[in-house]
This record gives sequence, structure tokens and C-alpha cells, in this order.
Amino acid sequence: MSAPHATLAVQILWDPALPVAGLLLVAALLAGATVWSRRGLVARLGMRRIWPIVATRGLLFLLLLFALLDPFLKRERVLSDGRQLLILQDVSASMEVRDDATSRRADRAQQLIDRVKRELPAGVRVRTRCFDAALLPEDVRARAAGVPVGTDIGRVLSEVAQHVETTETAAIMLVTDGGDEPIQPTSLPAAPVLVLGVGGDLARVPDVAIAGVEFPEIVETDASFGISADLVATGPAKFRNSLRQVSVSLLRLQDAVWTKVDQRVADLRNSRCRVVFTTTCAQPGTVRFRLVVDPVPGEATTLNNQRAVGVEVRRKSLNVLYFSRRLGADLKMLRQELGSDPAISFTALYRSSGERFTVQLPPERVAVLAENELEKGFPVELDHLQRFDCLIFGSFPAHEWAAAEMKAVLQFVEQGGGVILLGGDDSFDGGGYHLSPLAPLLPWRCTSTASSLQRAMCPVSIAPAAEQHPAVAGLRELLETGESNHLPATVLVSSVNTPGDPLPGAEVLLEAGVAGRRMPLVLEQRYGKGRVLVVASNTSWLWARDAGVSALFYRRFWRQSVRAVCGQAEGGRLLQVSWNKTTFRPGEHAVGTVRAPGVPDVRLHATITGAEGAVPLALSGPDNGSWKLDWMLTSRGIWTLQVTAERGGETLDVYRKTLTVAPLPDEGSRLARQDVELARLAARCQGAYVPEEQAATLGAQLAVYLKPTTQVENQSLVSGSPWFLLLVLGTVLAELALRRRLNLL
Repeated sequence: MSAPHATLAVQILWDPALPVAGLLLVAALLAGATVWSRRGLVARLGMRRIWPIVATRGLLFLLLLFALLDPFLKRERVLSDGRQLLILQDVSASMEVRDDATSRRADRAQQLIDRVKRELPAGVRVRTRCFDAALLPEDVRARAAGVPVGTDIGRVLSEVAQHVETTETAAIMLVTDGGDEPIQPTSLPAAPVLVLGVGGDLARVPDVAIAGVEFPEIVETDASFGISADLVATGPAKFRNSLRQVSVSLLRLQDAVWTKVDQRVADLRNSRCRVVFTTTCAQPGTVRFRLVVDPVPGEATTLNNQRAVGVEVRRKSLNVLYFSRRLGADLKMLRQELGSDPAISFTALYRSSGERFTVQLPPERVAVLAENELEKGFPVELDHLQRFDCLIFGSFPAHEWAAAEMKAVLQFVEQGGGVILLGGDDSFDGGGYHLSPLAPLLPWRCTSTASSLQRAMCPVSIAPAAEQHPAVAGLRELLETGESNHLPATVLVSSVNTPGDPLPGAEVLLEAGVAGRRMPLVLEQRYGKGRVLVVASNTSWLWARDAGVSALFYRRFWRQSVRAVCGQAEGGRLLQVSWNKTTFRPGEHAVGTVRAPGVPDVRLHATITGAEGAVPLALSGPDNGSWKLDWMLTSRGIWTLQVTAERGGETLDVYRKTLTVAPLPDEGSRLARQDVELARLAARCQGAYVPEEQAATLGAQLAVYLKPTTQVENQSLVSGSPWFLLLVLGTVLAELALRRRLNLL
């Protein structure tokens, strides 16, 4: 590459060794010394013969004064062509959409790029790279015609940061309409990124789209479950009035082929409609489904007419029994939440009046449990009780239990069953449980017989030592992500039981801020082969009534807690493993907690296997009987994790898990311009976000990043070159020669 052209500005500046008063004093002394030496020489030899000596002496004094002033040259080089702008241009299928009824997004993007090039300062070089799901080669502007491959801005920026030569790049301009998923680069370019968002108002464009999909993440084999699609129609009334019969299909991926499972007809004349499909899966594993809306004449695009989802199918469902002698508000929300989980069968048994009980059985349990069997009350025979995996007890005093019932509960937990105790005025110490046969199930040292329930709005947090416990795994990330604006969220509880200090074997999972202190809100402890989970509040059901994060927090907490207390956490024969998330994206961390309860002196080894082979993983710990592994998923694909437990050279257990790094969402799943996401990305990259309506400011924005590079050099006229020393030496030698000539030496 040729050397950059430059303009040169030169200044003479001074760096005196003495203050002004000192310099004046030295100058006066030098002048006096010159006059004094002149008088003596003139008296002896006359002015005509000695003036050369006086002149050289004066020159020497001036040179000394010059050295004290220490002048230097300041050279400022302004490079004119050492700057480069890298333009990353989105050429994915969504850029082909005509969202303003006259032009494509791609056409407007190219016009804006051409405008930017014309307005750039002189000497700035421009380099353009196109991308869709990945960065395309230098000379490729689009992929061959075919199936859309999607948009992956996070991967593109990571590729630019790691593999593209950007040492001379002063700024990067990303031109895109956004992606179909959150943008999470694994690494960021060093240069600032200015993001230009391209996209118009889709509400005015005639179009039919799948706006959202609801489906269960986990289902049971052979259990019916629903997959629903919310359809939205936009555009003029004439177009929407023609959408009386829109065909919607549910497809399933079988043997690498999409096969139609069911079909429905939607009426979109009112702009919105929900279509619900019901299906089953016979084999365990991850099953891929796709919802497809048939193309409608006149719609702007078909990119947003399909959406793919994945469902994890498991073999065994969990049977849960809720029991209470005093009906509380918890039951309604628990039945609604756990009953909607296809992998959980929820049965409710509660006293309605006197010793009469009401039974609410799910349809699939009618053939197993006789309703009149439970109408007699709580089962007191262990084999009847063991038809359930988990028991949830509401708040009522301990004296209302029968002795046979309490004995059955203790035997149930001892044999490996799970129990969840709900808080309230009549729970724990207030219900006299610490003085009853059920006292071993309590995780506190209760010292009072009065209710310890405190009523106040308390923020809920995850106990630091229990972040990866199966019951609360992923809840911290949920709070940190927050609402749609990705601000941290707060979940509150309005009542907390505080019976006393937790027992040494109890593990605190959730905490509540009570009067400036962190008090246990959810605790777990073991009893025999089983587990007991305590929720020290009777108002957690309020989370389900709030919109947004609180409702999602309630859903995840209860679904995970029931599975955790039943010992349904992942693992092998000895190992128990929990994960921070169920699905992962590139750039995210898969964080797992591995436990080997009851197995001392065990050693663990972990490996991760992908397309490039097996790589060992480091496990930190053990810390309080658990190990932690943390691995960043750098790319999409299928990875197999294996954890091996050894002791004395013998393999005790092997745990394997397949981690599927989510494939790209269907192109156009989020067809609207993603202003919030793009603005957040620009801020992370030390840049700015400019929507196309404000493109007139692009020139000024880029001028800030593309300022000419300036190189400054300072060179002393005294010490920066040998010429000053040679001049001083020459002056001294000249004076010596003149003195010798006049026989003054």
C-alpha cells in the first residue's frame, strides 16, 4: 500500500530552563561580561584589532542564552488517506420486502450507502462487505437464489472482530433492518459501529403474519398438548375483508422431511385471530414443529408466514396432590399453572365442610384413582399415597391432622417422595408443627408458638449459593433480563414466615428482604430418601396475577420446584445435574451444577464433543458438595456433554446431555425494524443508531468517527541535532584561534 499523503504544519516553540526573571538576569550577566572583556582588550590592542574576538565572544554568549531558551520545532502531520470506513450491508431476504409500497428495503439501503459515500470527507477509503447469516466473501453481494438462510448480526460482528483485517478501519457502518433474535456477539470490533436502521411502517402494508406462538417447552409422551399461533393482518380494509378463510398448517419434522400434521382455517377480517392445534408425541426427544400460513394474494411478503418451534418430549409425567383442610388463594393459581403443564398431572383434595372433601381429578387420572377413594380424605395407606410423586400442603394447623395421616406423610418422604409446604398464619410455628410428629420436615429451629408471618412488600432474590439449584436455575437471568426493555425486574412478595434460623442441613434457595435483612423465603432439606421444599409465604400466588416477569417467574419457579422436589433433575445413577437454561444461543454460557450426593471422594471429568471432536472442560469445585462447569457456546449446532464420576480408578456413573444451540429463527419472524435492539447494539459498540428517516445526519455522525489522523513530532533545536553543539564548538575554536594570533594565549 502506498504511503499516506500528509499535510505538514510547523511551529517554533520555547521550553526555557529558567523563568523569565532568571533569563533576564543571565542575559544581563552575559552582556556585562562581554562589555567587561571588551574594555580590557581595547585598552591593550585597540578596537580595530580585537573586534573579531569580541564578536565571537558575543556569539558564544548568545548561543548559551539560546540553549537556556531551549527552542524546539513542533511538526504536525495530518494524514489525508489513512482512514477507512467499513460498510456491512444486510442482503438477507427481509431486505427484499417492499414495506413502503414503492421500493424495497434493499434499494433504499443502497441509496443511503451511495449518499454516504458522496458525503464522506476527502481521502476516506470505503470497503463494503455483505452479510446475511454470515459474512459473505469480498466479491459476493448475495447468495444464490433458494431458501432464505436468515440473519445473524451477532455472528457477523464476531467474524469482523476476529477474522477481518480492521487495523486501518476508523469506523464501521452496519446497514440492516435487524435480526430475528436478540443480537449477542461473542466479541465486538475495536472500531465504533454506527448502525443505520432500514425499514418502514408495516401496519400500512397489506400482509398476513404469525405474530406469536405459544407451546409447552416440555411434554409427556402420548399426552395431548397445544401449539397456538396468533395471526395478524395489516393493510387497508379492502385487503383484510378478503381474509375470511386463511389456511394454517402444522408441520412436523420427521426423518428430515416436514410432514403435515393438521390444518385449520382462520378468519382475519377483524385483523387478529388465534389458531390452536392439538397433537401428541409418542417418542421422547426434541421434536421440531412448524406453523405455516398459506400465501394470501396481495400480501407484501410471505417471510413472516411461518414459524418453527421445538418441544422436548419426556417419558414420565409427575403426579401432584394438593391437600388442605382450609382452602386458600394458592390453590387456584397452582391448579392453573401446574395443570397447564402437559408433563404434570395435578389433583386437588380439600375439605369443603365438616369432614366432607372435594376432589378435583384431571381426566387422565380418573382411570387410576377412584374419586370416592379420595372423598374420604387424605390417604393413610402408603401404597395409595405413593401413587403421587409430590404432595403440596396448604396452610392449616397441625392439630387438624390425624395421627395416621402424619405417619403416612413421614413414611412417604422417607421412601423418596417429595413434599412442598406452603406458608401462612397456620403454618410452621403458628400452626404448631414444631410440636407435632411432622416437626422433622421443618427446616428451622422454631422457638415460638405464635405465627411469625410478617406482612410487608419484600423484594425477592436468589440465594447466591443456590443459583444453579434445579428449583431456581435460570431465575436470576430472568430478573436481570427484565421486561422487553431489558431492564432488571423486581419480584415482590407481600408476606414472609420467619420462624427462626435455618437448620444446618437446610439449603436456602430464595430470599426476601425484610426490614433491611435477607430472610429465607424458600428452603429445601432432605428427610430420608425424599426432599422437603418450604415456601415461607402465602402470597406467592400474586406473582401469577402480575403481567410480565412476575408471572414468568411464578411459572418457572413452580414447574422447576415440583420437578426438583421429586428428584426429576437431570443426571445419571449417582449424579444430579441442573442447568441455567433449557435452550441456548450462540454467545451464551451453558452453566451447569453437578452434585454427587452420598458419594464421598468422587472425582469428576467433563468433555464436550462437537463437529471438531472432543474437548476437555474444567470443573470448579467441589464447593459445598457441588461442582460447576461453565462453557460458552460459540456457534450453532449440536454438542454432546459428558460428565464421568470416578473413585479409586473405577467409573461410578456417566452423565450425557445433548446441547442444541438454537438454529436461526425463520427469516422474517421479526419483520419489523428492530429499533430498540439496534440502538442497544450501537451503544455497546461505542457508536450511534440512526433510523433511515434521520439519514440526513449520517454525514455529521460519520465525520466524528472519521476525523483525520494527526501525528505530532517535537524536535529540539539544541539537543535534537549535532549542529548546535558543532556551532558552539566552532565558535570556541574560532575565539581561541583569534587569541593565539594576537598572542593572547
